[in-house]
Amino acid sequence: MLLKRLPFQIPLTLKTLNFGRHSKFFSKNTPKEVSTKPQTTEVKAASSVQDDSAKRSKTLENFNLVMEERKLEMGKIAEEKQIPYQALIAGAAITLPLVAGSLGLNAMCIYDLAPQSIPYIYNFFVKFSGIQLCFFSGVHWGIAINQHDMQPNFVNSSTDVKIQFVLASLPLFLGFYFTTNLTQLLEASPQYGIASLIGMCILHLNVLYLDYSAVTKKQAPYWLLKLKLPLSIASIFSLGAIIYIYQNYQEKLKQKKSVYEGYQVEENTWKPKSKRQPRSAPEAEK
Repeated sequence: MLLKRLPFQIPLTLKTLNFGRHSKFFSKNTPKEVSTKPQTTEVKAASSVQDDSAKRSKTLENFNLVMEERKLEMGKIAEEKQIPYQALIAGAAITLPLVAGSLGLNAMCIYDLAPQSIPYIYNFFVKFSGIQLCFFSGVHWGIAINQHDMQPNFVNSSTDVKIQFVLASLPLFLGFYFTTNLTQLLEASPQYGIASLIGMCILHLNVLYLDYSAVTKKQAPYWLLKLKLPLSIASIFSLGAIIYIYQNYQEKLKQKKSVYEGYQVEENTWKPKSKRQPRSAPEAEK
């Protein structure tokens, strides 16, 4: 009896456990199913690739349209020749102190006027010239960022933009190096100071080259070169005046005496008011 039941009980147990349906041994696919499955997956993959390519082409077309409109606007801005009053005031405010400081230092050294104040005015002049140089070169960071945004590759910049970034960053690092030399190496030979001042003049010429290239490529308005040319010439002239001081009056730049020397303040000079003393008898009778 047990042998007769076994053939019927085995398939029942397999059905209840769903073993025959999910196992690879008992699963059987018809030839139609086998032939249709890989075709459906290939069709889906091909359709997804086509959709992605269509989306990319649309985004590139939109990007090109936006960039063309932007280039037209930049072309109109590049043709502007009138200098704005705000830019003129800012340029004069950051350049006139250098010209006045260089002329004042030359007059003070030649005619021996206020020798105690010469080192302080000289330090102010050197630091302010470094700030002015960084301000002039910082404009080209904005121009380079604008050119980077106008290219289809948002990650890697073009070679022209990379060169513009590097040339705009040179005045920051080299200007800091030259200003520290001019303020800290006064005790050394005057050649170090003269070399640093010549390096500052070369950095001004570098910024002027960036202005010229930006205007010729229509990346900046024409009035930028019109404004920066006289300001750069005035800055180079003021640095040349400091070179003359280095050659002839370097000893006066080394003086570190206090401006208030000679004015001695006595200690404990303040005294409280004395109490009123009583008058004597004859004075009281009067």
